[in-house]
Amino acid sequence: MASALMAAVAVPSCYARTSQFIRCSASSFVVQPHRRRCTNNNSISSSSSSQRWKSRIHRMHNDDKNSDEDSNAQKKELNLRNLKQKIPNFMDTMLEIPDPRLFAGDLLFLLIINFLLQIASEVSTTEFWMNGGFNQSVTMPTTLLGVMVRDSKMSIAWTLSALWNRSYSYSSVSDDKTAIKVALQVWVDYCSLRILLELGASIGFTHSMIDIWSLGMEVWYTAIIMAFFRWAYSRMSFFR
Repeated sequence: MASALMAAVAVPSCYARTSQFIRCSASSFVVQPHRRRCTNNNSISSSSSSQRWKSRIHRMHNDDKNSDEDSNAQKKELNLRNLKQKIPNFMDTMLEIPDPRLFAGDLLFLLIINFLLQIASEVSTTEFWMNGGFNQSVTMPTTLLGVMVRDSKMSIAWTLSALWNRSYSYSSVSDDKTAIKVALQVWVDYCSLRILLELGASIGFTHSMIDIWSLGMEVWYTAIIMAFFRWAYSRMSFFR
């Protein structure tokens, strides 16, 4: 009888434990899918937010790129405008001759140098002395065309060199030292232009050898006489 009572008491307790176990397992079964859904939702939201950030960054990059291209285009336009404005100003400055008397003196002394070179080349020949030297009758010179061509080349080369070095300004003959220094600077560029002119004429027109001796004499005479003229011009205050 006692054992039957104990069995009756134990049955409800076992039933309660089993029902509690079933409830816990069911609740865990329900919670686990809920957690999975939450994790899936979190992953989906994080991926969508990352895509949004990527799209924003991409848009910002494109905006920066477009702004850089616009600024570069504006800079190019400004540079072209400045270049178009600078070229005429540069040409006006280069072709400006503030002291026209100095320019006229350069052309006059280049003509004197040219005639001195022609006299030196005539006197150095034996035919001149065989024909009587300075006692022979004065006739129309046959080398006048050559003199004019050489004087034109000398004048063009010296004028271009002087314009390039801004040597027709009043400051270029402000004192003796400056006048001689500027004259030598012009003479260096003059020598380069004379060589180029002789090479161009020899290759393109005459197809003959260059007379190096006469060209050397011309360069030597030009250096001495033009430096002397510039020095004398700087000392003559009434020219300024």
